[in-house]
Amino acid sequence: QAKLQVINNINNNYPFFNNSIDVITSRADIALHSNNLEQTYQLTKKVFEKDPYIKDKAVLLHISSLVALQLKSELFYCAHKLIDDDSQSSISWYAVGSYYYLIGNYDFARRYFSKATTIDSHFGIAWIAFGHAFAAQGEHDQAMAAYRSAARVLTGSHIPLLCVGTELLRVNQFGAAEQYLKSAKELCDFDPLIYNEIGVLYYKTKKYELAIKFFIKTLEIVGDAEKDCWEATFFNLGHCFRKLKIYDEAIKYYTIGLGLPSKNSSVYAALAFTYHLKGSLEIAINYYHKALALKPDDSWII
Repeated sequence: QAKLQVINNINNNYPFFNNSIDVITSRADIALHSNNLEQTYQLTKKVFEKDPYIKDKAVLLHISSLVALQLKSELFYCAHKLIDDDSQSSISWYAVGSYYYLIGNYDFARRYFSKATTIDSHFGIAWIAFGHAFAAQGEHDQAMAAYRSAARVLTGSHIPLLCVGTELLRVNQFGAAEQYLKSAKELCDFDPLIYNEIGVLYYKTKKYELAIKFFIKTLEIVGDAEKDCWEATFFNLGHCFRKLKIYDEAIKYYTIGLGLPSKNSSVYAALAFTYHLKGSLEIAINYYHKALALKPDDSWII
């Protein structure tokens, strides 16, 4: 928050600094930690337009935004350019690993993240990515080891704590997960991912009212500009209200999720089931048909 105040002060009182690469990079950093992914991408893209050979934090922010927005072609080009410029740089191999992570080739991703951390053992973000690649294949112990390595390097950062908490949540270690997630929140109270994961924790432990509180806080932080990336949060809100038998609110949030770009059969199925529970059978049947049209082999619906 202090960093945000400084940047806003510069923007308001020293407008001639607004085009400074350092200021733009700082704004991108704040945007990424607020999960404003599109803004992060646009700001880092602006940095590279000013200096195509920059190799500092802006590169890492740019790579993170490309992965989060699933811009595979741009990330492929970025990684190749970095390798061509400097094949001995840990950042270059981190970019290559990020590309393979994005396309789902986790074995190759781990290979290149390992290379990045071998070149620079203090490369915290690469350790986190290394952990993500292990977690994606259910390798819990290795993921935790990588996240803890990141925590030793990124002292004072909430990100390793968030990652450890999320991984513990994935394997249903709820007590430990809650401690790590709340510790992450104490360090950074404006990252919507933290609130979302705490919401998931309370949902899994059947504390639906608390889960709703944290999911709504997630969406408040995100705002309208980035809500397209948060379909799962709307979906989870719908689940919470359905569990509480508040069916109209459940339908409201499922319908919002349905209006987002990444439509999937689960949203139609959830709407169908909610209308079914509500007793609106004709509407339920209609949504069941739509869900099956997207996923004909869905055994839950059949």
